Amino acid sequence: MLKRIADKPYRFLFLLIPIILLLALLGISNTIDIQIHDSYLVIEPLRFGLLLSAILGCFGGLYWVVRKKKLTDWMTTAHVLGTSIGLLLITGLCLKVDLLNKTSGISFYNYEQYQAILLIAYTVMFIWLFCQILFLLNLTVGVIRNIKK
Repeated sequence: MLKRIADKPYRFLFLLIPIILLLALLGISNTIDIQIHDSYLVIEPLRFGLLLSAILGCFGGLYWVVRKKKLTDWMTTAHVLGTSIGLLLITGLCLKVDLLNKTSGISFYNYEQYQAILLIAYTVMFIWLFCQILFLLNLTVGVIRNIKK
């Protein structure tokens, strides 16, 4: 399974696009509420699914463009899995699925639960950003390696 992801990562990313769109169309009726200081963003799940699909489409398209170049397998696998799992976890946190209370939708947190959810969200976002840096590094190394040949 991991070898298939490393050989043709664009297939895995392109496969996730209809799954995300299907989940956005059928499965979620809540809105995504994000509060950053004085700004309050309300996003419809369909638009959020379209955004995630566009992100995955861009990554899949870049992998498809460089499909003839030799990329580092472990970096490719780490990027594809880290991006996919990270986006799903960030989506879950944005949809207010409170794993601590086992409730969904609008719920009231006490301060410790809120801090725990923020810590999880920040950790997931940091890992996701690290995977994107790994992706750029992998592309750069792959292009330089093929130029030297």
